[in-house]
Amino acid sequence: MYSVMVADDEEIIRNGLSRFLRSDESIELAGSAENGLDAFEKAAALLPDIIFVDINMPYMNGLELIENLASLEKEILVIVVTGYSDFVYAQKALRLGVFDYFLKPIMEEPFFALLDRAKSFVDEQRSLNNIQEQLRDTLEYAVERCLNQLALNLIVEGDCASRLGFLEKQRAFPADLLVISRRKDLPGEEGEGRFSENSEIPFEIKRLADRILTGERIVPGFVNQAGHVVYLLPAGEENPAGRIQAEVPLPVDIDTRRVGGVADLCRRYRELMEGIRRETRYSPQVRSAVDFVKENYADPGLSLSMLSESAHVSPGHLGRLFRQELYRSPMDFLNGYRIERSMEMLTRENWKIYEIAEKTGFTSQHYFSNAFKKTVGQSPLAYRKMREERC
Repeated sequence: MYSVMVADDEEIIRNGLSRFLRSDESIELAGSAENGLDAFEKAAALLPDIIFVDINMPYMNGLELIENLASLEKEILVIVVTGYSDFVYAQKALRLGVFDYFLKPIMEEPFFALLDRAKSFVDEQRSLNNIQEQLRDTLEYAVERCLNQLALNLIVEGDCASRLGFLEKQRAFPADLLVISRRKDLPGEEGEGRFSENSEIPFEIKRLADRILTGERIVPGFVNQAGHVVYLLPAGEENPAGRIQAEVPLPVDIDTRRVGGVADLCRRYRELMEGIRRETRYSPQVRSAVDFVKENYADPGLSLSMLSESAHVSPGHLGRLFRQELYRSPMDFLNGYRIERSMEMLTRENWKIYEIAEKTGFTSQHYFSNAFKKTVGQSPLAYRKMREERC
């Protein structure tokens, strides 16, 4: 199926295009708009595959719309609809990267010939995107992203297991899940030697562990978003925890779990992360700032200075505390919490995307969509559809 939008201020043109499109069973008519501003807002929410754009429209003309469409997270194929008097503008639109144009009045045969070419181009782009996705989603990256989302409660165990199903075919189980976490209850250690306050401690631990854990590994190690080092090792590897404890010059806790398959991996990983969170001793300042975020995340003006005031410390000191205890900045924590709340709203509420963006403190739908896709791996609309299909 191909999702298509129509943007034209002339009702007769919108109706004509819509009628042609509905006659093609492979086309899903996503919507129509009578001005450029409405077209951009709908395109940002629906992210169609193809959009027909008139040059002359009120509030935002076709050329401005085309430029704004280029900022969206999805590349939308644009076909310009124009008259002879606007032919110069159509040529300018081509320089902006539109697929093609056709002149009014709209004739059925050339219209469908152009539509077929557009659909073929979309097919080629989809194939290319699939190849790029496969190349990007290497074993390490796919596992890291999925387990990170699981640890942050952004997906449930069943979704994570489904995404990592390919592991069952490519790697042998049972395996050993190993998680290294820096101990926070021993004062005076992290200021010594290479593990100074300014060093990237989790990554330094991983570099040391990489040298210790020789031999073939099912999944290369990675540092998760909570600052823990994670490995999935072949079952029965000789005392990996003891070798790490002996070589890493920093007090660390090492947890291991035998996992029998992907579903078991997801379940036990979540158990480990929740156990580590319960045992971690956070400072009163960090706890105060976290509580303030949970109470005020919907405020788009929420700032680092406001968080530091709530914790009664300077912004710089609060930032250092967050990096030491949560391995992220205060503002990264705020954005992550906003995304977590937005996922709940997308699943449980019928609000529009821009409404959810407003209710979670994002200053614009565009910024929200970009932040959501960066964190979750798909757009808010795609995530909502996926959750609806699973229910």
